Amino acid sequence: MGESHWGRTGFRLIIVSNNFKKRVGPFAARFGLDFISFACKPFPYGYLKARRRLGLRCRDCAIVGDQVFTDIVGANLCGMKSVLLTPIEPEEGFTFRLRRFFRAGGAGEAGPPQGHSALRGRRFPLDIFTFLPRKEADGTMKNPVERLADKLIGGDSQKAALLVSGNNRRYFTQFPSSAGALLVTAEGAYLLMDFRYEEAARYKAKYCTVMGFTSLPEKVGELVKSHGVKQVYMECEELSVAQARTLEKALQRAGAQAVLDDTLDEAVREQRMIKSPEEVKKIEASQEITDAAFQHILSYIKEGVTERELALEIEFFMRRQGAEGNAFDPIVAAGKNGSQCHAVPSDYALQKGDFITMDTGALLDGYNSDMTRTVALGKVSDEQRAVYEKVLEAHLAVFGAVKPGVPCCDVDKVARDIIEKDYPGTFGHGLGHGVGFQIHEWPRFSRLDKTPCAEGMVITNEPGIYVPAKYGVRIEDMLLVTADGCRSLTKSPKELIEL
Repeated sequence: MGESHWGRTGFRLIIVSNNFKKRVGPFAARFGLDFISFACKPFPYGYLKARRRLGLRCRDCAIVGDQVFTDIVGANLCGMKSVLLTPIEPEEGFTFRLRRFFRAGGAGEAGPPQGHSALRGRRFPLDIFTFLPRKEADGTMKNPVERLADKLIGGDSQKAALLVSGNNRRYFTQFPSSAGALLVTAEGAYLLMDFRYEEAARYKAKYCTVMGFTSLPEKVGELVKSHGVKQVYMECEELSVAQARTLEKALQRAGAQAVLDDTLDEAVREQRMIKSPEEVKKIEASQEITDAAFQHILSYIKEGVTERELALEIEFFMRRQGAEGNAFDPIVAAGKNGSQCHAVPSDYALQKGDFITMDTGALLDGYNSDMTRTVALGKVSDEQRAVYEKVLEAHLAVFGAVKPGVPCCDVDKVARDIIEKDYPGTFGHGLGHGVGFQIHEWPRFSRLDKTPCAEGMVITNEPGIYVPAKYGVRIEDMLLVTADGCRSLTKSPKELIEL
């Protein structure tokens, strides 16, 4: 079942079972379903947990089950709809006899509990449903909204978080848009969209309930008031002063206080630093396009070709391979321009003996890649070769330095010390930065970032040497921090290529 099928049907499915994990898990895995085991039905605990995981309201949920006592009664206790199924094969257990008792009219001709529909003896093909994404292999990684709610709200109905930035809205809901907001409460998450995006969001957004609005502040205030929220964490780094004031006034009218500090920003930053296995796969897929673009462009590097022509060909190729676009404005710098680490592609025509530095990345399914390679047009001088080998030495040394718990600043120092010993003052930027939903994320390999490396971080490793008015060399991979070290997500060769 893919995401496109979900969009067509509008269903999201999760198993809520009284059985133990070891029994429910294999069945759920067979069909790619999320599940909750030992749910203690008919008590509401399991149903409410499932509702929060789905990001829905109780009235938008329907319990499909074959037992009155556990399934139908439990649904009614939660204010959920219900569908009662008749088993294809006869059952003789107590609860099944109780169900048949209700169906037959029972004492006093009592019918089935209110709020359910009986679908008698029907077989349903699985492909009428679309399912939630599977849990991670270790079963520990929750969806992004749940993780944020656990950290900031922790089940406190009086707290909520409001996210307004496009990158964070997309990160938490998988839905891109140029406007809107995501309100996360103890009861669920609400993606607030105007007319332009509302319909599309209802098909594509994950982990939330989509709601339309004509006035965003009024809608936020309405939801806050209806949920009894008294404290709303704001995404201050992305809000303008005018936006913050408008939303703050709306919250005040709803009886809530806006928290205008870095609490929410820090929580988001910490969460996004650690990539889930699914995110890593998306980053790797993006990098595959970037690796392919590098192999493709090598045949275009000839005398007389301009930097701008190379940059355009790289972008065209990546789009033909399925990329949404560039992860960032590409850098193609040849000859003397290479000493500018963030040079803009120009009409400079390549000449024999030039170093050509190409820093490019693809955007795919919301995730970015980032890679730099420096190649030579023709044979290089001994001086150029020595510089290249020094950058490569620093680059390779980083892979041995990265381990969980090692401060990012210490990793930066490993590469910086190698370069500074022989080429002082030529490596002026940080060693690397996090990559994910944004091309520059947290943490950073820099002299100032003391963040400990942790499993699941994706960070670039990009030392360089820049000789003013002569040339520059930079080599960049993306690396993934693992339990015992790191591995490169970049497959392109690092050895000097002389074309």
